[in-house]
Amino acid sequence: FYCISRYADIQNIARDTQAYSSNIVGVLMEKMLGKALLPRSAQKPGEGSRRNFGVTPVDVLAIQDPPAHKYQKLLTHRIVAADFVRDLEPQVEALAGQLVDQFIDQGETEFMQAAAWKLPMLMAMRLLGHPETDFSMIKQRCSHSIRLLAGTTSRAEFLNDSAQSLKLFQYCWERYLQGKSAPPENIAGGLMRAAMDPEHPLSDEEAVSIILQLLLAGSDSSASTLGNALRLLIENPQLQEQLRAEPALIDNFIEEVLRLESAFQGHFRLLTQDAELHGVALPRGSRVFLLWASGNRDERFWGDTADTIDLQRDNRRRHLTFGYGLHACLGRELARMEIRIMLHELLRRTENIRLAGATAHVASLFTRTLLELPIRFDRIDRPATKTAAPAAARLGHCPHRGAAA
Repeated sequence: FYCISRYADIQNIARDTQAYSSNIVGVLMEKMLGKALLPRSAQKPGEGSRRNFGVTPVDVLAIQDPPAHKYQKLLTHRIVAADFVRDLEPQVEALAGQLVDQFIDQGETEFMQAAAWKLPMLMAMRLLGHPETDFSMIKQRCSHSIRLLAGTTSRAEFLNDSAQSLKLFQYCWERYLQGKSAPPENIAGGLMRAAMDPEHPLSDEEAVSIILQLLLAGSDSSASTLGNALRLLIENPQLQEQLRAEPALIDNFIEEVLRLESAFQGHFRLLTQDAELHGVALPRGSRVFLLWASGNRDERFWGDTADTIDLQRDNRRRHLTFGYGLHACLGRELARMEIRIMLHELLRRTENIRLAGATAHVASLFTRTLLELPIRFDRIDRPATKTAAPAAARLGHCPHRGAAA
């Protein structure tokens, strides 16, 4: 791999979708197959780059290139309209309150299990129409899928992760085919209708692959940022108090957490032609890792305070955590909203949040995921209406246990 660490270089490469392909199948399979796999992107919308008879996902959105990528992204944007996130806010507020209700009287909890994993994953499942009783299975298989890019697994672990990922894809197919006879009013239903519409070039294979990718995106990034945000507040007690006193600053804090603790440490590209960077030759077929996390701390762009939390930073939203250019994350505003609501709920109902044990991150070059975050806190009494949490919110355990870094 060639690792690209400077902010400006990452931006320039992310813009150049012709020379640097986002089709990363070769990143995963080249070493196992013993041969080079150059990008094979779709030449036109609706022409999945690797169909494989629907057995494995085709390349969509984050791992697809123009022109097919442009159509897929515009279609998904139309399904997820401009007011989509705003309309979801009451649902997120209710779910966050229910999750906090479950541990607030205890004065302590393991935050990742109790809340961070559940809020974004359950919301993603609702948006795709998956039953919440499937939470544990989906979360576990999503974790296996994401671990395919960890760079820390053995061959046997990689094969097991691949098998679990294919089981998740099979599950998405089953749900998709069940819903096609009467497409629901949700994101999955919008994709079903597009795939059945002769005016749209979207294929069923691409629709199911988009659903899979949305599940994967919703399973880790917001959860990782939530955990790391709370850890930073615990490490900076004065910041806890400042945000309680000035909750309007929570949005600024979230941007700094996103910058300093990138949920995905980077993303991959494959070179379709020879290139050169800083006097280094990059041959066609090379694999490149764009280090979002490094660019987010590049002092050339962020200045002398690159490694510190600055709630008044003018350029705070210019971090690379959600990617850059054509492949910027579709769900970034939903992620921001979920994190904001959960932090606000915690801060207004507790004080003196502190660690209650050791923390560790998942062993991965790809993600920045907390394995555990045991906390203690003092409850702030307030009038509240107790509501029962969804059954799925009480299900499941961290699928990463035993994989601490």
